[in-house]
Amino acid sequence: MLIGCSEKDTDGESLQLINDQIVPVSLFVEDEDNNTPTADETLLFETRAHAPVVDREGNQLNWGQFKSVDGSVTVIGEANGTRVNLQLEGLIPNGLYTIWNVTFKSPGFSTEEDNLIGVGVVGLADGSESYFRANAEGKATFSALTEPGDLSYMGQITRHPFKEEFEWHVVGLYHMDDQTHGPELGPDGTMVEQFAFVFKADSNSN
Repeated sequence: MLIGCSEKDTDGESLQLINDQIVPVSLFVEDEDNNTPTADETLLFETRAHAPVVDREGNQLNWGQFKSVDGSVTVIGEANGTRVNLQLEGLIPNGLYTIWNVTFKSPGFSTEEDNLIGVGVVGLADGSESYFRANAEGKATFSALTEPGDLSYMGQITRHPFKEEFEWHVVGLYHMDDQTHGPELGPDGTMVEQFAFVFKADSNSN
């Protein structure tokens, strides 16, 4: 759920929100026959190059392991941008992740119509603040501030996207090659989007 906190801006709108509804991203994974996985035991391939989705030891992950991420995000509207604080568990043990801003115009995300208008790393646009490594138990925390302006990959972002963008996603990207790629996603076959937190402007005000 989205929980509005007591801190308010000059218009009386919340400047802090907690979202504990994490969404496993199935759009960029598939089974060996290029179908969307449904059963927990289904071994996964990413969709761009059909490369196996593997952990740091090279073991291929299944859908049950991939979708097991849980946690919450707290977003805080600061004077110079929006801070993202993540508390996560159920990650791929010792896995390397980057966190991304993804924005959509009206009517928001759809697999049938491309409303994507912005993609870029959370934090500084060079990607130096966008990454973290999960611990051996698959847990991690993360915090970074994104300032308004040009995003690292495409488009722009507003100062407080949780209330100024039509739809804003905070997305976790798992890097199978165990490398970050700065402001870029990384080569096809080396990474996959694993989880997201979704904010829609019409449901974020309290």
